[in-house]
Amino acid sequence: MVIEEGEKIKVKIIDFGLSKDISREITLTKTEKGTIGFIPPEIRERRTIKSDFNKIDVFAFGILAYYILKKEIKFFIEDNYEEFKKEFIGGQEGYEKFAYIIFNCIRRDFNQRWDSETLYKEFNALIEYEDIFDETHREFVNIIMSGIPFIWVVTDEEKKTEKILNQVLKIINRKIQDKAIKFASWKVSKGYISEDISYPVKEPVSFLKSLKNGDIIDRIVLIYDFNEYLKDYEIQRLIKDIYTEIKEKRLDFLRLIFLSSLFDVPNEIERYFYTIYLPPNKSMDFSNILSEMKKDKKFKINMNYKELERLYENSMGLTTFEFEMALLKTLQQNKNELKIDVIDKIKELKRRRLRKGKELLEFCEIDRNFDSIGGYDELKKWIIKRREVSKSHDELLTQS
Repeated sequence: MVIEEGEKIKVKIIDFGLSKDISREITLTKTEKGTIGFIPPEIRERRTIKSDFNKIDVFAFGILAYYILKKEIKFFIEDNYEEFKKEFIGGQEGYEKFAYIIFNCIRRDFNQRWDSETLYKEFNALIEYEDIFDETHREFVNIIMSGIPFIWVVTDEEKKTEKILNQVLKIINRKIQDKAIKFASWKVSKGYISEDISYPVKEPVSFLKSLKNGDIIDRIVLIYDFNEYLKDYEIQRLIKDIYTEIKEKRLDFLRLIFLSSLFDVPNEIERYFYTIYLPPNKSMDFSNILSEMKKDKKFKINMNYKELERLYENSMGLTTFEFEMALLKTLQQNKNELKIDVIDKIKELKRRRLRKGKELLEFCEIDRNFDSIGGYDELKKWIIKRREVSKSHDELLTQS
């Protein structure tokens, strides 16, 4: 097809089998044309379609994706995700992540089937899902999906936890088809806050009662700084009651995630909580933090790759807030230029952290490695000899 746009001419290769002129106000599609097996049910059944014509192509995409992975074309009579997932995965490792997308592409119900824009967004989300899905995300997903009502996250990283939980929520909503789970939070300073509704319930007892009464459902609720309130006997009783309501499924999907730097829970209710210790920042985390800071604050990085690696390694053990503060202090002193001396600031920050403790530890800089250890070569020889002896011993046992 040749399209003239002013002085420009565009040539496009298309399939006219199911094409329509959509420049008119009303266009009806019910012509039975197309490649057998890739024709959606509304065309086969000669139903009238007045809009969202790209859903026809989305169906063909879903069938093609199914065929590539399963080496067959199959029609499903009902839009039942659980049955489809069971049939599609069939014990194949890694197939589950595609089941959600393909199912929504080949739905029989035209209105429920994705359009091309939704498919594009979800496919990009799948790529993002692959990038973020590490052990921490996997643990959160498994515990939340297992039905455990209360999770206690031990960390100082509030923003990092919020980001992880929002990513986890995307994964969970791919697994749960019949409802949309949303993220919410409660702070004594703001009360209950969600993307679609807010309750100015700042008093903890009233907040827990609203949970017990079913006023808040289909939510993952992140609760901040609740340690002190758990000492109250009425709150302990409410915690037990809510736990029972969720476990016996008298409440719809509800998970409470408590966030604190310490696991400080009275013995009476300690057994009701599953504890997750959020791992400290890694080198990649510090690299991402620096990249995010550079977006908001324009500054020059006068450090090479190896120097940046040293910066990230020396920052291990710091929280995001501490790392950012060290960088901001250096930028202020160096007129918005990040130099190698930032590593000295990081080390000084660690020294101050240790001094705040009970002075049982001392920060000592070292510039040695294994090559500096006396007798290192002899140690390797000894290890090799021991390995050979062990190997010979194992062979004798096998022969006997």
